[in-house]
Formats: sequence, structure tokens, C-alpha cells
Amino acid sequence: MIYPEYKLLSVRHRSHTGSSGFTLAEVMMSMLIASLVTVALAKSMILMQYSAEDNLYQVAALNVAETTLTQMKSASPGVLLTLANSNDQTFKVDLGIESIELNLGQENELSVPIVIDADKPKSMTVIVNPTIDSLQNDTVLHLKVAYTFEHPRTGRVRNKFIQSMRSRVNTY
Repeated sequence: MIYPEYKLLSVRHRSHTGSSGFTLAEVMMSMLIASLVTVALAKSMILMQYSAEDNLYQVAALNVAETTLTQMKSASPGVLLTLANSNDQTFKVDLGIESIELNLGQENELSVPIVIDADKPKSMTVIVNPTIDSLQNDTVLHLKVAYTFEHPRTGRVRNKFIQSMRSRVNTY
């Protein structure tokens, strides 16, 4: 038999006759959660901006190194072999804006323009060190471009390299 006069006991009982709304504790908890989410989003936006800036500098330096390596690869194997075996080792590289004579086996300091804001042009210094080594009785040429740059904002120095091989063996 069910007794309708007994009601279930509850810790919190709201009367539906008066006002309906949130308690102070609920409002404060939701504000705390909203503020934590806002702080996390703000920090992630700052981190994304720093990451994008870092990528910009890395791509600018890598672009110079790749351009140098590509132009070295496009030279004839005879020219590359002569450069690998001679004492006067300079190689002319066209970087789009200007042509530069690079000393092979030595550090060459280049000023690379960076477009961040059209009103404020910036540049960064990239040190490029291209080398050509002959291998296997002068039939294979090892081309390597080491490049170094310092991050303008953080001052962190990055040392990287790219390399490729060029064969003097004719394939038909």
C-alpha cells in the first residue's frame, strides 16, 4: 500500500510557486569555468602566434638553402667537379632579388627579407655554407648546404642542413 502523504526527502527543495533561477554557487562555478576556458584560449592564441612567427623564420632560412642547393644541382656535373677539386671555390646563386657569389666550404652571411607587415620591412641574417664533395672516383657528387639563423625575438640559434647527390654516370 502506498501512502501519498509521505514525500521523498530531498536536500534541496525549491518551491515552484516563487522564483526560479540559479543559486549563487551555480553562478560562481559557471563563471569560474568560463574564466578558465578564456585563459586557456588566450594562452593558446599566443602560442599559435609565436609558432607562426617561428615557422616564418624557419621557412625563410630554408628557402635560401633550398634555392642554393637547387641551383647547385642544376649546374653541369663538369662544373661541379671542377669546383669540388679547385682552390678557388665560388658559386653564383640567383636569390630572386639579387645574384650572390657564395664561397664554397665557407660561411656566407646573407640578409634575407621577411614580409610580416608591408609598412615595416624586416630582414634576418642567414649564414649559408655550401659544400661540394666528389665521391667514388669523381662519379658521384655530394652537395650539402648547411644553414644557420638566429631567431630575432628569442635569440635561439638554429643549425640545419639539406643535402643531395648528383651522379656523373649517364643513364639512357
